Amino acid sequence: MSSFYPEILLFNLIGLVSGLQSPFSQVPFLTVWNAPTANCLSQYGLDLDLDIFSIVQNQNQTFRGGNITLFPHKSFGLYPEYSHQAEPINGGVPQNASLEEHLKAASEYIHNFIPETGFQGLAVVDWESWRPVWERNWDEKRMYWLGSEALVRAKHPDWSPEQVAAAARLEFEDAARKFMEETLKLGQKERPNGLWGFYDFPTCYNHYRINSENYTGECPEIEKKRNDELLWLWNVSSALYPGIYLGTNLQPLDREVLLFTRHRIMEAMRAVALLSPSALPVFTYAHIVYARTLEFLSQEHLVYTIGESAALGSAGVVLWGDHFFSNSKAACEAVKSYIDETLGSYVVNVTSAATLCSQTLCSSHGRCQRKDPNSKAYLHLDPAVWKVVSERKPGAGKSYRVLGQMKSHEVKLMKSEFQCMCYQGWGGESCSKPTQR
Repeated sequence: MSSFYPEILLFNLIGLVSGLQSPFSQVPFLTVWNAPTANCLSQYGLDLDLDIFSIVQNQNQTFRGGNITLFPHKSFGLYPEYSHQAEPINGGVPQNASLEEHLKAASEYIHNFIPETGFQGLAVVDWESWRPVWERNWDEKRMYWLGSEALVRAKHPDWSPEQVAAAARLEFEDAARKFMEETLKLGQKERPNGLWGFYDFPTCYNHYRINSENYTGECPEIEKKRNDELLWLWNVSSALYPGIYLGTNLQPLDREVLLFTRHRIMEAMRAVALLSPSALPVFTYAHIVYARTLEFLSQEHLVYTIGESAALGSAGVVLWGDHFFSNSKAACEAVKSYIDETLGSYVVNVTSAATLCSQTLCSSHGRCQRKDPNSKAYLHLDPAVWKVVSERKPGAGKSYRVLGQMKSHEVKLMKSEFQCMCYQGWGGESCSKPTQR
């Protein structure tokens, strides 16, 4: 066995996460909790014990904090949108809104809710009312086409419908770009160590016909081209946050779930590669339940969400939840039971395996990624070789250590299945050489 690989590898997973000194973008894999579950402890005396499974959380388990902040559209700045009754709010469409006033209000929000020093967490802007690519505002979002055309028609009543539509598209997309670009630039200026990006970008609309026998999960080529049009957005982002939520229609399916999540993650990695392979970290947004239920993901679907995210080179996964997680003692007990009995042990396994691969293949200066995105290779510890041991130290609470040996044939297999995505500033063979100071 080469001396490069330690015979015994010990992880103290709590130290791995809570003792981070580097930005979240330069760790092998993180699982981040983004659900308002503080009530479980304060009202019902139930501690979810996320720390012992190395799940990153805000100190008060809310949407806002030092590790992750989700910026809602209703209170972060003056977001232009239409109500469900088609009434304009803050101008309705971005070209009819004040960017200056929006940025002023957004700056006040950042100063009120985000720590001035030390913030290096995930900063996720949740804007879902309209989409910056004109053609994607279909169905109930058609009001943004209609509103934009009405503005042009008011200025040019003698124009043909074709002229009006062309001008409306240009004005809408230009204003939408400015709103999104300037919002991220403001965040990066105010809190430069945060990882700023928009929730559910990129996406690829691969959920149609998901129940058909010939479903492939592949993103339609037209949607890939539309994501290419958003290169400006990837350029001003410091992280990408694609969504891989599973609806109840996917609960009885396995092959389709795997293809659905795999291609969404791959599309995010493709968007990153338009810049450079290690330019941006990707954090997938997932549920631990099927959408709009309190029915928890099966073990297999955890693999196809969290495990697939890690194997494809994501920096981590964000586990989002709403107030239903903590609106009753029964809900809190159900969430805690799932964490203790299913989710926690799997997160420990994947986090450990990703760290082991990073140490073994990337000199701890990169994360591992499947060579073949469609392979069945996962960053999983073999329970026959590796043992997860829980321990409790006086005054320090419970934690986990992972014990095992790295055999030479395991290293060879890992090298055959995975490659390194070096962190920014590192390159060369096994990410061992600094590329910038």
